[in-house]
Amino acid sequence: MMRVLIDTRLWGLALKVPYYDDKDPVKEYALQADHFIRERLEQDLICVTTQLLAEIHHVLTTRGRKLPSSDAEVVVKEILDSERSIFRNPNKDTILQALRLSTKCDIHIWDFLLVLPFKGELDRIYTMDPHFRECKHLQVAPVENPLGVWRLEGALLGKN
Repeated sequence: MMRVLIDTRLWGLALKVPYYDDKDPVKEYALQADHFIRERLEQDLICVTTQLLAEIHHVLTTRGRKLPSSDAEVVVKEILDSERSIFRNPNKDTILQALRLSTKCDIHIWDFLLVLPFKGELDRIYTMDPHFRECKHLQVAPVENPLGVWRLEGALLGKN
């Protein structure tokens, strides 16, 4: 069983599937993300950090199709409480390392706080964020994009 980290945008797309109209072009990506995450939940251990859970909640309640906060709370709690989840907070040294690398790479600190608590323990990182392709310090495990579309969080999804 692999230890994997699934980045925020994939979670956001998958968890919002019921909220997209069939005509919405994003729904196709959301369905793909949903299918992908369901497979990972059956096959792998899902590594989550405080940062990841906070980002998921934020994306669910403030970006695009917004979920009620109470629904987002339930979803985040289910991820946290899952037998397939491994939860880790960053310690002081990890936070300091994230600050240094953020400054060095000129990439916001959030991505580093997602992955560094599991450095040396992840088998794979699944993401759509191009920062993970561009910054070797974020590549604490092999990086894979299951949807094949590289976009920063908040950037529009369209056909490539």
